[in-house]
Amino acid sequence: MVALLAFAPKIGVIDHDAIGETDFSILFFLGAIFAIAEGLQRTDFTDLAAESLLSYLPADPSLPVVLLFVLGISAGLAFLMEGLAVASVITPVFVSFAQSTGLPLVPIAMIESVALNAYFFPYQSAVLVGILGLGVVDSVELSRMASVCTVATYVVLLPIQIGLFVLLF
Repeated sequence: MVALLAFAPKIGVIDHDAIGETDFSILFFLGAIFAIAEGLQRTDFTDLAAESLLSYLPADPSLPVVLLFVLGISAGLAFLMEGLAVASVITPVFVSFAQSTGLPLVPIAMIESVALNAYFFPYQSAVLVGILGLGVVDSVELSRMASVCTVATYVVLLPIQIGLFVLLF
């Protein structure tokens, strides 16, 4: 609603000439991501993938083991494709996984979020690609900074978050 009001005549703050120059291709990208997720659910891929993931875990795994497992799967896929695409593929799988194991979904989703927001390379995030497109930073510098932030997240913040989840759940 806020976005619509921003474009509305006499209400919005966006110049109408800017609308014609706007690149709306990201909408098609997001639509394709949601379509992929829906297709995976309708073909029962998510249930099959969740069962396959369960086969790699030890019997009756503890929450920290599951969270590290989720982190590894999510981060590994993020090296192969963009973060939103990974989320559209893996989130339904983790939802099915949590339901079948009886583990709480909140910590699993939170750890997946951490993994999908930790980047090493610009191609892992549409936002980083957008930053490169502005031409204010080169790809090596952006990759270096993203890697430093990711390592700090994994080394400092992730153990704290897993510890809190173990205490709360």
